[in-house]
Amino acid sequence: MSTTSLIGRERAIDEVADLIGRDGARLVTLTGPGGIGKTRLAVAVGERLQDRFDAGTVFVPLAAVTRPELVLAGIGRAVGADLAGASSPADALAEQFRDGRWLLILDNLEQVVQAARDLGELLARCAGVDILATSRTVLGLRAEREYPVPPLPLAVYSAGTPVGELASSPAVALFVDRARAVRGARPVPSAPPLVYRLARVAHRVPLPAQPGSRERWGWLSSRPVVRFG
Repeated sequence: MSTTSLIGRERAIDEVADLIGRDGARLVTLTGPGGIGKTRLAVAVGERLQDRFDAGTVFVPLAAVTRPELVLAGIGRAVGADLAGASSPADALAEQFRDGRWLLILDNLEQVVQAARDLGELLARCAGVDILATSRTVLGLRAEREYPVPPLPLAVYSAGTPVGELASSPAVALFVDRARAVRGARPVPSAPPLVYRLARVAHRVPLPAQPGSRERWGWLSSRPVVRFG
């Protein structure tokens, strides 16, 4: 799971945490384009709700799974179910989830949305299981509750905008935080408009300056907006 900081998502954490379990909602899907912050938000919500799920909160990465029929097996491996000793992954999970309350964070389901039927049957068989999913699209189940993850707030910039106000804008603060994580970048105080424009070009989403994105954003080292070292 992610170890990066979470900026500007306090309200979203509260709303999603409140949505899970409300009016019997046992499947909540965080939707939005790639890089909007769905995974990190889901992890933060899981951390918030740990006390509610006594059996465990389990993060299940599914980005590498391309065949819907393999989703339940992937969940089984993540939770330690006895897949070899059961007639099917569904039966193994039913046995694994027999006691206690579980929260499954199913990350990156968009390429296997056809697994929705299997997930619906899993919820029907396992009363103690709730699912928090991330996907670019909804799964299409009747019991599903969608939470569209919004872009981070970005302050309106003008020539007279105080630097402190601009720096406190969540989108700008996140961009600066991720730039530092990538290459130890530090914004030059005299160039806040450039930082603002970069955050705006990034469409106010975390992806462009996430650690590991050096190939795409390495050009920043040669621009006056940031200083390395």
